[in-house]
Amino acid sequence: MRSLFLFLFVLLGSILRAQDLTGTWEGTEEGNYMRLVIVKVGDEYIGYTYDTDPAGGWCHVNFRGTYDPDTRTLKGSGDGMIARRGSHVECTFELRFSKGSSADELKGTEHTKGAPKPLFDFLDFDAGPVELRRITRRFDTTAYMRTFLPQPPAPVVRTPQPTAKPAAKPAPPPRAAAARLAPPKRNTTAAARPRTEPPKRALPPKPATQLPARTEPVTATPAAPPPKAAAPTAPPALLALRNDRRSTVLREVAVRTRTVTLHVFDNGQPDGDTVSILHNNRVLVRQRLVTVQPQTLTLTLDEGPNEIVFLAHNVGRIPPNTASLLLEADGQRYSLTASTDLQQNAVLRIRYEPE
Repeated sequence: MRSLFLFLFVLLGSILRAQDLTGTWEGTEEGNYMRLVIVKVGDEYIGYTYDTDPAGGWCHVNFRGTYDPDTRTLKGSGDGMIARRGSHVECTFELRFSKGSSADELKGTEHTKGAPKPLFDFLDFDAGPVELRRITRRFDTTAYMRTFLPQPPAPVVRTPQPTAKPAAKPAPPPRAAAARLAPPKRNTTAAARPRTEPPKRALPPKPATQLPARTEPVTATPAAPPPKAAAPTAPPALLALRNDRRSTVLREVAVRTRTVTLHVFDNGQPDGDTVSILHNNRVLVRQRLVTVQPQTLTLTLDEGPNEIVFLAHNVGRIPPNTASLLLEADGQRYSLTASTDLQQNAVLRIRYEPE
């Protein structure tokens, strides 16, 4: 029995040491809503935090930390402000991992980043309690996270190899000209007979023939094709939203195919986010709700640069307005996250370069 307990203890310890905290965590920070999204990259955890306050403020911050399997503690801090409303600041976190009855848990404290820690814990008035539960092992990404994640391979452009021309067949030898036999000569030595000329008869004059009048062929001139109608542009209201906000470029992709597919969906908790999508100032989607069910768009690209712009009409119940994107082009798949609000747009740039 003692051996069985020892085996179970070692097994549990190895499981905890190999624990991967990747996923989406939700809970409270000082009693207010908080979300932590992290992914394991080597020996680090990269992601972001999002929290709110009772006054309607919120902040979206990059996160970077490490996990100690011996103490089962995640230590990390903010690594740059993405966006905020109100007087939010970056924080440091010290969270201990445990397996709850229904979900994995992270519990600990947070402090203002850069604030000195007092000598005694009872004098630490800056500490705030944090309690999080993992709701899914899936995660969305930000531009900051994608700088750490491995990039998808670049599309391979195959150049056709020149084929050797078949060797020319040798010309056949010239044929010898067949000898022509001269016809036998006629005997012209016979005696000549006297010839008598018959009387000539006068022929009536031939009537003059009139040639048909020469007519020039008429060449039909093909009618000019009707002018192509200009592509419809977005309404002035949408163009004003685009121009009045700053734009954040998610990614730039070069493709060889004219047609690409874009899937737009919410891979987290649907919270009422509504977006419009423009392609080179043309409307693809107008004020559509982002749902868990992917919305598939087939895009016919213009030659050269193409800009896919995502405009937020609200920030939902959980700011900011976030949509997950999956771009399929040239047999490759690009996973992106468009994070927008009422001050900034998200832009995906695709350059179409035909072969």
